Amino acid sequence: SDPRALRAACLRTLGLACFFGSVYYRLGPDQQVDKLGVMYFTLLNYLIQAQTSIPAMMDDRLLFYREQGAKIVSPTSYFAALVAVQTAVEFVLVLAFCSILVPMVGLRSDASGFALFFGTEFFMSLTGLALCQAVASLVPNAQTGLAIMPVVFAPILGFCGYLVRIPTLPPWLRAWGPWISVLRWALQGLAVNEFSPREDDDPVTEQLLDDLAYADGDRFHSLALVAFAACLYGAVTLAGLTHVRY
Repeated sequence: SDPRALRAACLRTLGLACFFGSVYYRLGPDQQVDKLGVMYFTLLNYLIQAQTSIPAMMDDRLLFYREQGAKIVSPTSYFAALVAVQTAVEFVLVLAFCSILVPMVGLRSDASGFALFFGTEFFMSLTGLALCQAVASLVPNAQTGLAIMPVVFAPILGFCGYLVRIPTLPPWLRAWGPWISVLRWALQGLAVNEFSPREDDDPVTEQLLDDLAYADGDRFHSLALVAFAACLYGAVTLAGLTHVRY
C-alpha cells in the first residue's frame, strides 16, 4: 500500500472516531434513537470511503494486466494478496475506531457487546471495499465506476430501515428489498446487540425495534450475513479480474 494513503487512512479513522464520539458524546440508556443514528452513520461511512478504492484499483489493474500477460501473476494470486493486505489494514483501523468511539458514545463496552460491534463494523468495512472493487473490476474506467455507485448504493440505503421504515414499504418492495441491503443486516445486528440485553421491559426500545422490523433479528445471524456479502462481492471481483479485460 502507498504509505501516504495509509497515513491518510489512519488520520481519517482517528478524526472520524473523535468527531462521532464528540457529536454523540456520552449518550444515556434512554437515548436509543441517537444511538441508532451513530450506528447508522458509522456504517454508512464505510460505504462512502470505500469508493476511494475504485481509482486505486484502476491504477493497479494496469500493472496486473501487464504481469498477467507475462505470466508472473494469476488473477487468484493477485486477488488473494489484495484481500490479505486489506483485511490486515482494515482490522487495525476498525479496531482503533471502535476503541475510541464506543467509550465516548457510551455504547456497550462489555466483552460480548464490544466484540459484536467491532465484528459488524469490520465486516461492513470489508463489504464496502469488496462492493466498490467488484464494480471497478467490471467497468472500463474509474469515472464510469464512480458514476454508477449512486445507483448501486440506492437500494442498500433505501431498504436498510433507517431512512424509510421497512414496515412502511409497499408490500411488493418489502418482500425482497430489505434482503438485498447489507446495511440493513449490519444495522439490525448493531441495534439488537445494543438494545436487546436490557433487563427491564422498556417499551420505547421494544417499539423502536418493532418500527424498524428488527425485533425478531439475531445479532450473530446478521453478522454472518454481512460477512457473506463481503465474500459474495469478493467473488464478483475475482470473476471480473479473471474474465473481464479492457
